[in-house]
Amino acid sequence: MRARTSVLGAANPKYGRFDLYKSVREQIQIPESNLSRYDLVFAIEDKIEPDADRALADQILRGPKNDKNEIIEHELFKKYIAYARKSCSPVLSDRAIELIREFYVKTRETAKDDNDAKPITPRDLEAIKRLTIARARAELNDYADLNHASEVIEIYRAALKTLRLNPGTAGDIRGEKSKRERNCIRIAENLIKNNIKIYGNKLPGQISDEILEEIKSKCNVERYKAQEIYDEVWGSIHNPSSK
Repeated sequence: MRARTSVLGAANPKYGRFDLYKSVREQIQIPESNLSRYDLVFAIEDKIEPDADRALADQILRGPKNDKNEIIEHELFKKYIAYARKSCSPVLSDRAIELIREFYVKTRETAKDDNDAKPITPRDLEAIKRLTIARARAELNDYADLNHASEVIEIYRAALKTLRLNPGTAGDIRGEKSKRERNCIRIAENLIKNNIKIYGNKLPGQISDEILEEIKSKCNVERYKAQEIYDEVWGSIHNPSSK
């Protein structure tokens, strides 16, 4: 779907509060096909901080401060956006292209030899490009320059940091698998398929337990993780369209 405007989405985490020690996909019940369409994903923590809590309480109870020196009039702001959209179509400068390209290439190169890496993808590259151009358009510039690109990369890093991720593990948001995870899936797939040939599609409970123990041992993971791998592989075998 082609969006004709920027889309800002907000969602509550699955467990009520965002847990920094669990993966994003465990906590957000949004299909990866939808979540991956967002250029930036931020996790907002509900931290207990007296000063911040007091300021928020004042904001809610008293309403926003109406400082005419800081707020742009609504109609003027609408005209500014309309003018920017109609009259300004920035293109990336050569220096901006070079910076974004090197950021992308070096991030993927660094992650190449890491078995747990889930590096940024061409989709992230497109997101950074869009955001850089948007940043330049906000200033009515004809070119998105080095400063715009640098600022967007820092914003992109900051967004990932709220999720306890970095450009080398950013693929986790989009459901990318690391080398280690792909290897575990292959191990589980072979074990399950071999036993299906012997016992049929309804595996005896004891056989399923033995498979789980093998996955746990060969992949060096906890029992709950072995169960997750087992369930994912079992689902993909019996419902290929879900892959």
